[in-house]
Amino acid sequence: MERDPKDFVCDSEDYGRAREGDYVETFDGHIFDVKGLVHPPRKVIAYLKYVPDLFGERVRLGVRYTKVYDISQRIRYVRTRLPQYLIFDPFSNMLMMQVPWSDIAYHYRPRKVLDMLWFSGDLDLVENDAIELVTLLVKHGVSRSSLGISGSLLLGLHTPSSDIDLIVYGRRASQAAYEVFEMLCQTPGTGVRKYDDSELSKLYEFRYPAKPISIEEFAKVERRKPTQGFFRGREFFTRFVKSWGEVREVYGDAMYVPVGYAEVVAEVEDDSDSLFTPCRYVLKNAKVVNGPRFNPIRELISYRGRFSASARVGERILFRGKVEQVFRGSSEPFYRVMIGENPADYLKLVD
Repeated sequence: MERDPKDFVCDSEDYGRAREGDYVETFDGHIFDVKGLVHPPRKVIAYLKYVPDLFGERVRLGVRYTKVYDISQRIRYVRTRLPQYLIFDPFSNMLMMQVPWSDIAYHYRPRKVLDMLWFSGDLDLVENDAIELVTLLVKHGVSRSSLGISGSLLLGLHTPSSDIDLIVYGRRASQAAYEVFEMLCQTPGTGVRKYDDSELSKLYEFRYPAKPISIEEFAKVERRKPTQGFFRGREFFTRFVKSWGEVREVYGDAMYVPVGYAEVVAEVEDDSDSLFTPCRYVLKNAKVVNGPRFNPIRELISYRGRFSASARVGERILFRGKVEQVFRGSSEPFYRVMIGENPADYLKLVD
């Protein structure tokens, strides 16, 4: 089914309502993927993903695009060609990509494209597989209104080998979908399965090119995740996102001051937000094993879906990331660790 950007024209009702899994396209044709759920006034935090390119391999309505994978490549491109979108944020104290709503022509939303595909009679093989997977979830009790399709399928920039990027919205629906995936992976004939050892090895090479942990340590975490793997031979990944009513933070409520990098060992005290992107683990007995000593370290967070659902309450984890001091209202300052910005960042289970 051809995806016409005109079906996603951005209007005033969109302002301030972009979230993880959405994409936005500027008037000059650059496409950004939205990060998180909290954004500055009149802007959206989003990172470049597709650029117009006469020699690009992705084609939509006669226009060619190139997909920019590596975060350093994205930053280099924006710094060189779109410097107005690389902004120092005073609350995160870091450079990040922020796109003004006034520059956004199209706002691509996963739930809307799922509705379009659901009622279409003209699907290609990738779209059909995505709808079949959604149908399977709905059949087992997951509300279709809580589901969406993201990634290249959302944009109509997929290829015959593209994977399926699912979105599940809301805490209740997310837990239900997770349990359905667990059941499907254990039931023969559903078409849903986890990664096998050789596939985990390829995934390891892709996610951890710097190899900060071993393949065995990586597989120990990833092997138990039922929400990623293959459906009828096509790779899929599921991202869980809070509903708008579950978002408590407002931009500017807190200030995050980077203070260095560290490796930390800790016990997971609360994993209730670990399934989502962004994910959050509340920690106890955290101890720095390599790097400057910070205390107390209370949280581990990541804006990368790969770190979601990686550890459970009571488990001990070892991780590396950027340490930030958190100032929130009149509360006592504390430290948190953000992982996923640096290729050397990692999370693993320890005995």
